[in-house]
Amino acid sequence: MQETQRRRTGVGTGTVSLLVIFTVLCLATLALLSTSTAASNRRISQRSVQNTIQLANVQGQAAQKLAQLDTALLALPKTEDDAQYYTQALQAAKNLGCEGDAAQNTVWFTLPITETTTLITKVQLLPPGSDTRYQMVEQSSQITGEWSPEQGGILWPG
Repeated sequence: MQETQRRRTGVGTGTVSLLVIFTVLCLATLALLSTSTAASNRRISQRSVQNTIQLANVQGQAAQKLAQLDTALLALPKTEDDAQYYTQALQAAKNLGCEGDAAQNTVWFTLPITETTTLITKVQLLPPGSDTRYQMVEQSSQITGEWSPEQGGILWPG
């Protein structure tokens, strides 16, 4: 009697097990990377929201200071002499804590946003008799401190 030999076609159970293990490892790695990315994006979003709130608060303070400047300019005595008006206007602005440039008839002040950034607001004084007393020239944030990297960041050693 001859033994009949069976031929196996297909993949053995050992190969299928290895493929399943490899797939599970790939999915676990993808899940860890996704979680890490989501946590990082959340931290960045929270910092962005905090910075936006701080900037909005400082812009509100700048608007209040501009209102004070406007009130001080309105209280100046009427004069036809532009040079005298600008001298008085610059002095009124300096009394409010602003800085000024007499040559360009500009006034500016800075307010801190964070430890390393400030908001600069700069206006140009307009001559007496104008519809408005000043015109906004610039309002921008400026980095004033040195950048220092965050400590404790985990980097891949390569």
